[in-house]
Amino acid sequence: MLRSIFKNKHIARLVFAMALFLPVALITGIGIINSSGANAWDTWMLIYHTNNGTNHFGSNVPEPQFCTPEVGANEEKSCEFVVSDTIMLREGFDFWGWATTREAVEPEYYPGDTLVAHSYQTDLYAVWSNQLSFDLNGGYGDIKPQFCQPASAVYGVAEEDLSESDYLCNVTIQSDTPTRDGYFFLGWGEASTSTEAVTHPGEKYTISVSTTVYAIWAPVYSVIFNLNDKTGGTEVLTCHSDTTTYGECNITIPEKVPTRDGYDFLGWATINDTTTVAFNPGDILTFGGAGRGEVVRGPKTRKATETKAVETKAATTTHIDGQSLMLYAVWKEATPIPVPDTGIMTTDGDQAGKINNVAIYVAVPTALLICGWMVKRATSKKVNFTKKR
Repeated sequence: MLRSIFKNKHIARLVFAMALFLPVALITGIGIINSSGANAWDTWMLIYHTNNGTNHFGSNVPEPQFCTPEVGANEEKSCEFVVSDTIMLREGFDFWGWATTREAVEPEYYPGDTLVAHSYQTDLYAVWSNQLSFDLNGGYGDIKPQFCQPASAVYGVAEEDLSESDYLCNVTIQSDTPTRDGYFFLGWGEASTSTEAVTHPGEKYTISVSTTVYAIWAPVYSVIFNLNDKTGGTEVLTCHSDTTTYGECNITIPEKVPTRDGYDFLGWATINDTTTVAFNPGDILTFGGAGRGEVVRGPKTRKATETKAVETKAATTTHIDGQSLMLYAVWKEATPIPVPDTGIMTTDGDQAGKINNVAIYVAVPTALLICGWMVKRATSKKVNFTKKR
């Protein structure tokens, strides 16, 4: 059969042509099929690199992304990618973000960012760092993590070329601070149970690995002074420790006393509607410390007289429970000044009272002065005696 085919020269030429060009056609066809993939000029791509150096191994690296470029108004092609939200993993470091160079020390893109590409292929490299996280420890606020990159995190640095200091990096603590009702922020501690801060806003803090610091809180102690004068007026003084959560702090009862028309101020009581005075102006109230709150009565000094020297009472101590203390002003109705009866008749009503008061405080003293002057004048006259002959 083959012999008969090759005897026909037209069929022979066809078979020869197919044998010669079929392989070339197959290769070209494969290339055409691949032209719709990642390597074709009409499809651009975004490729992710772990950038993990020679001694560490990244994982879960994102798959490449592909995009069909669009032609803008200036006939320039561009492609828009959304950066993968995959969080990379690397032992001893935290993933910070992505950069377009291996040597970058800060990210240019973060997960979820939009990246606009202007070339056929864009490469992103993972940026590794140490992370300082902030635990608000019962407080609230928007305190974001901070990052720093030690020399050991830089791509291509061999482990044997690193010293101990190459694993350290400094973080300048941000100025933002958390808040907590009834407490004062002292700084950041090494543990949630710490009573002393190891760093404060604005200070540099050195870490060698990713670290968490915890907000340290001091309770705010307060003394509420209820003026108890039927107006509902109050004044508040507060204090807090500057060193530890249980440190001491003092509140001194003001020396200036409140006033109330028709009443004398006696002191301060711990319960309302009592005449028993518990504390006086100048007393020192100490909160916190081992006693978890105490009151120290300050020294009381009496005024010196011509016959008696200054006397000072010894201080006494009383403990207080709780974070706040309410004190009530103790008042005593003032004794009215007696007014002599002048016999002056006045009309009824408020105006009569005013006239009577004017007469008492003006007429009476004036009359006394006139009487005194007349007596003095009468007794000062000289009398001449002459002898009759």
